[in-house]
Amino acid sequence: MRSIYLVFVCSLLFAFRALPQNGWFQQNPTLPTTDFEKVVMLNDSTALTAGNGFLLITTNFGKSWTTRLNTLGTVRGLHAFNLNDIWLVLINGIAKTTDGGLTFSQQYYATKDIYGSCFLDSLHGWAVGGSGWGINAEGFSARTTNGGANWFTLNVFPPLPIFNNVKFFNKNYGFAGGGSGYIGKTIDGGLNWSVGNGWGGIYESIVSLDFRDSSTILAITYAGKILKTTDAGGSWSVTHNFENFSFSGIQFLNSLDGSIFCSDGKFLFTSDGGDSWVERQTPEVYRLNGFYTVSTNHLITVGNKGVVFTTSDRGISWNSIQKDALPGLNSVWFIDEIKGWAAGDSGKIFGSTDGGTSWFVSPNIVANNLKTIEFFDNENGWIGGNAGVILYTTNGGSDWSVTNIGKPSTIKKIKFVNPTTGWAITDSAHVYKSNDGGVSWTFLTSSLPQIKLLEDVVFLNDRVGFITGSYYSVSGYKYVLLKTTNGGVSWSFGDQFNGHDPSALSFADSLNGFLAVDNVNIHKTTNGGNTWSVGTVYAKKAITSITMLDQQTGWATAYQSTILKTTDGGDTWRKQLVPVKVELNSIRFVNPNTGWALGKNNTLIKTSDGGITSLDEKNEVVEVPVAFKVMQNYPNPFNPSTTIRYSLKDAAIVKIKIFSMAGELIVNHDEGFRQTGSHQFIFNARGLSSGVYIAVVEAGNMRENIKMMLLK
Repeated sequence: MRSIYLVFVCSLLFAFRALPQNGWFQQNPTLPTTDFEKVVMLNDSTALTAGNGFLLITTNFGKSWTTRLNTLGTVRGLHAFNLNDIWLVLINGIAKTTDGGLTFSQQYYATKDIYGSCFLDSLHGWAVGGSGWGINAEGFSARTTNGGANWFTLNVFPPLPIFNNVKFFNKNYGFAGGGSGYIGKTIDGGLNWSVGNGWGGIYESIVSLDFRDSSTILAITYAGKILKTTDAGGSWSVTHNFENFSFSGIQFLNSLDGSIFCSDGKFLFTSDGGDSWVERQTPEVYRLNGFYTVSTNHLITVGNKGVVFTTSDRGISWNSIQKDALPGLNSVWFIDEIKGWAAGDSGKIFGSTDGGTSWFVSPNIVANNLKTIEFFDNENGWIGGNAGVILYTTNGGSDWSVTNIGKPSTIKKIKFVNPTTGWAITDSAHVYKSNDGGVSWTFLTSSLPQIKLLEDVVFLNDRVGFITGSYYSVSGYKYVLLKTTNGGVSWSFGDQFNGHDPSALSFADSLNGFLAVDNVNIHKTTNGGNTWSVGTVYAKKAITSITMLDQQTGWATAYQSTILKTTDGGDTWRKQLVPVKVELNSIRFVNPNTGWALGKNNTLIKTSDGGITSLDEKNEVVEVPVAFKVMQNYPNPFNPSTTIRYSLKDAAIVKIKIFSMAGELIVNHDEGFRQTGSHQFIFNARGLSSGVYIAVVEAGNMRENIKMMLLK
């Protein structure tokens, strides 16, 4: 039964090719630094892993991954027999996708927590769990025989046990392990369970079990005990006790070859059916949450912080799939769709000639931490770093030369308006100018010693420039927008925004500019900064950077994994789908489709279609809701049907109820599980009398209602 995946190999590869990489996807590190809970391998090269917010798929054993957002909740199980049909077992239900993770629908809603699950094949699956503690504990099991189209709750077990794992040998015969050492057995597909604790371990939970054959089953406890039965569960005995081991899972490939994984990096395997065990370890101790054995020597394990380890020699050596090609990454600049450069700590300069898919490291010429990089054209570029160091190139980064502004301050921004004329601005807003392409620098701003906190800098030409920042006075911090019209020799305190905080800044041309104010609003100017008007932002996050491709199209980065996009000249900014959960702090586009965004933890993400805001991968402008809301039905009045529209900030189970004014329940419709986004329900009132009706939309523990007028 464990080789069933071989039947699907050809269809798997075809199905994966059909999964496009739309929107934003992660380039560095190669996996999100999230907590992965479960992993499944379909063959020696194809694997899926799921965890906090993500479902990832690879068909080349980790060289590249397709990322799917998962906003469903805590993952307790992952099951797949091909790359289209995938089940995610959640703490409160079971969701399925039939399109490789683009969309999920929840098939089963659990009234108690799910702890364990098992799918024998694409039709037969089980889930177990429960709630409560001690004499108030209540367990349950559930089953599907049609791939999850229907789930049936089979048993509730008061007061004990609560099973936390389950395994079936065939569609009728299975075992489940639970708290206080209880082990359950069923021979009728889970309709009935016989439960016992024949080994006396009342203080140790069974965390996993598996079949060696139909009569021999091995079970493990969290504290390192291995149990065995050779009479189909009639009696159990402790065969091994690995003290100080934190067992998490056991899996047998056949009657001889099996593996046990631990949450703290230890790993055991057997080649004699469990009579003896050999201890191995992963390279470093991580919190490991899931593992899978696809062949005798080939294993994969996943854990917290994006950890994925593989071995092809049964644990003698391990490879980390989490690749970090850009350690200490601070700044990125791409010249075009394929050629780019990055700067990092300890003088590291990275280059890419394939759009960021792979990177090479240039020889170190300084040891300073490099903070900012910018190119004017294909040949001329500059890098600024700590202690006033500046590097410059005139041949597209093939060679770099070093100069210094002569002060110990950190260079935070470098801006050139042509290959020779540019400015370097330190973190204390001291401005230096170069007229020879960065070879030498002149200090300009002795008249502005009070500006201490630089936010952003823009120069429109060799005369006009802007700085945002702040300084401290006796009355507290003052936030400023400075402007120069003489190349930085002198600066005027422009629009103070009445005490508000201007920060990120970008200009599309000499007249049209965009400015973040108070971190959450984006203002626009069409007259070179003389006056500003505010646009609408559909995600109130702390904005960290803005880039405008032209007068109409631009992007902004913000806290909480936020990227905003405008396509109407800054009148509206809408949140895009982002495959990371880190603060993003800069963004760069080379054309309307191709762009990169940089964030914490060396995170670099890319889009080849301008990023998407919708949940169905169509590149259309769709508002991502910031709250649960029910809109007025349309049309209203109506006859005989009308559309009820609602939006969800978070995925939820949705129910829609229609009442008459007398309180009579007319419609009780279960929408099921709905993803974040906008949805609609068509209400047909054929056969009802004219009058006012109340529509109530329930999403989880939230509800809103609207009044509707039926007029015949």
